Amino acid sequence: MKLVATLILVSTTQVNALTCMQPNIVDSYTRAADATEPYIVLKGRFRFSPPPRQPVDNDASEQTVEARFEGVALGKNGFNISYSRPVTLTLACAGPWCGWVEPDTEAIAFVEQHDKGLVLFEGPCPGQIFYEPTREQTDRLLLCHSKGVCE
Repeated sequence: MKLVATLILVSTTQVNALTCMQPNIVDSYTRAADATEPYIVLKGRFRFSPPPRQPVDNDASEQTVEARFEGVALGKNGFNISYSRPVTLTLACAGPWCGWVEPDTEAIAFVEQHDKGLVLFEGPCPGQIFYEPTREQTDRLLLCHSKGVCE
């Protein structure tokens, strides 16, 4: 009887979880290329003092952090444009799950260009920034960018 009561309780209790698709650098590139707002693809590091991580609760709110990007931008012939500029990091939340950007870590990022500057939007499901990209990821991105082979 105790087992039946436990099973009923478990089956009627709502389970909250966030399910994210595995991020894919080529998918992120094609989404940025197809977006109405212009994007720039950057490879390098974001320098900033990270804010404290928010407590895990359903009222987590979006955070904005000012950072400086140092590295290169994707040009016609690859990552060959020296780039050092301010970037606003927008860390969005869905319930208790929030986006995060690691400071001082090599990454490829898809950054929106706005009238007031650059904005990296990272939500709880990653896809705008790829940390310590592998040679394969970088090669697939460059092939998509230069030849249109986006697989």
